[in-house]
Amino acid sequence: MLSEFTRAELLRVQRPSRYIGGECNAVIKDPSSVKLRFALCFPDVYEVGMSHYGFLLIYHLINELPNVACERAFLPWSDMARLLREKGVRLWTLETESPVHEFDIIGVSVSTELAFTSILELLDLTGVEVWSSRRGSGLPLVLGGGCGLANPEPMAPFFDAILIGDGEEALPEICDVVLQAKEQNWHKQQLLKELAQIKGLYVPQFYNPKYEDGEFVGVEVAEGAKPFVERRILLDINKSRLPKKPIMPIAETVHDRLTVEVSRGCTVGCRFCQAGFFYRPAREKDPESLYYQVYAALDNTGYEEVSLLSLSSCDYSGLEDIVEALLDRLEAERIDLALPSMRAGRVRSWLLSAISRMRRTGITVAPEAGTERLRAVINKPISDDDVLATTDAVFSHGWHSIKLYFMVGLPSETDEDVEAIVDLVRRVREVARQHHPAPQINVAVSPFVPKPHTPFQWAAFCDEETLKRRIRILRRGLRRIRGVRLRWQDVAMSRLEALLARGDRRLADVVYNAWRLGAKLDSWTDQLRMDAWEKAMEQAKLTWRQFLKERSPQAPLPWDHIRAGVQKEYLAREWEKAWRGERTGDCRQTGCTGCGV
Repeated sequence: MLSEFTRAELLRVQRPSRYIGGECNAVIKDPSSVKLRFALCFPDVYEVGMSHYGFLLIYHLINELPNVACERAFLPWSDMARLLREKGVRLWTLETESPVHEFDIIGVSVSTELAFTSILELLDLTGVEVWSSRRGSGLPLVLGGGCGLANPEPMAPFFDAILIGDGEEALPEICDVVLQAKEQNWHKQQLLKELAQIKGLYVPQFYNPKYEDGEFVGVEVAEGAKPFVERRILLDINKSRLPKKPIMPIAETVHDRLTVEVSRGCTVGCRFCQAGFFYRPAREKDPESLYYQVYAALDNTGYEEVSLLSLSSCDYSGLEDIVEALLDRLEAERIDLALPSMRAGRVRSWLLSAISRMRRTGITVAPEAGTERLRAVINKPISDDDVLATTDAVFSHGWHSIKLYFMVGLPSETDEDVEAIVDLVRRVREVARQHHPAPQINVAVSPFVPKPHTPFQWAAFCDEETLKRRIRILRRGLRRIRGVRLRWQDVAMSRLEALLARGDRRLADVVYNAWRLGAKLDSWTDQLRMDAWEKAMEQAKLTWRQFLKERSPQAPLPWDHIRAGVQKEYLAREWEKAWRGERTGDCRQTGCTGCGV
């Protein structure tokens, strides 16, 4: 498809390397030699999608299946999208430059709600009808998946089916059914009925939301469909293996490193954390097996950094074993080791000593809140002393900087809680200065966004003026402290994320109209079109407050028919405990807490 463009045209678009493919370790199969073709699409640009571990894992997983070819496509940047439309060229895959609409399955990996309009842009560029109900009776099947669809309802009318949960076992089953449908020439309705029997697969057309007086009241389930969709869980996480030959991106990516998943799920129970609850139970990979997988991947790539992926790497029981096993080779070949998520109070001196033998990668600690009172509310089990002790350990091992992550707008938060962030940062710098004369303290702040399947799914999204005022408190306080750099997420962007995260199916029209008005790439600050979203909400005669207000635990939720594993009753008890400032212990340390997983 690149042959459709002149050299001059390609040189006018930003980063043309996004569109040419040809990477080392890409899997290229002759389309005539396979029976099923799967176009794996990412609704953002190449350098973002190629940094996403789950996307690349699925790519290699599907390509290991006999008779199936998986190829990649990414959302073009706005300049290239304009050029595609001007020349009447459909979006193509990187491996064989085949039009995406010719594939049997179009799978879209969704990592954030802010990708919703980008999904419609991507589908439109392929030439596939964006509304599921308006597509023909045959293939392609438009399949969604990923944590951005934990509440699938706002996007339900655009997908034929949505996978809820882990894909390692479910995706081969989906491919088998679609291949059978293709060979036997099934009507799409027959295909969807068969797919709905696969655990974890949600077929939206079999679930019809009901409303009374403008409020969601429940879901009517079609005859023969399951009353609930249970999340698919890969119980033996060792079955999910690091690809032996990971693709080497042809252009610089957001995270240019070999990412190695060491565990999935978490038992700490931070009440705001969707990943912590959605991916329960906590499962760990065998360090010995991981060691050989990492060695094989390094042999087939040129990566200069290995990153151990987990919600909290320091809680991985095999951490010391895997680090010690890798250390000699990493040090000899000057390959860095990164642990992107460290929990204060769990950072060990031996670990910092090991990492410091190589180039010192960034250390991030997430206190989340400025006071221990508010950390009890959100069930973040760290103290100020833990943060300061971690700072001391990091800088005593030679680091010159540390990143601290906080949220504003948490339930029960006051201005005093926010002012305490400034005080904590000041004390962190004082500890750091004992080891370095000019330490760099990087502070990142995001507005709290309530997410489905968490104890805070009933919480209100804090109003914009309060959020802006609290960010001003931080700006005024932190600018007086030398060596502190503050960054914060745009309040309007967080407000949009909160709307989409807890929306119902009525928001599908809003997403569609916002896209038609020019919204796409909403996670990019310079691309965010809040004017389009405001107008789309007006056209739908919906208000932001309907979706951003606090909700009653007794009221039905639009995603109640999606069973993630943790029981709703448990989440409600945690919501009540939050308001009493009561903590719940980590079940790996205190015993079962009764979450239902």
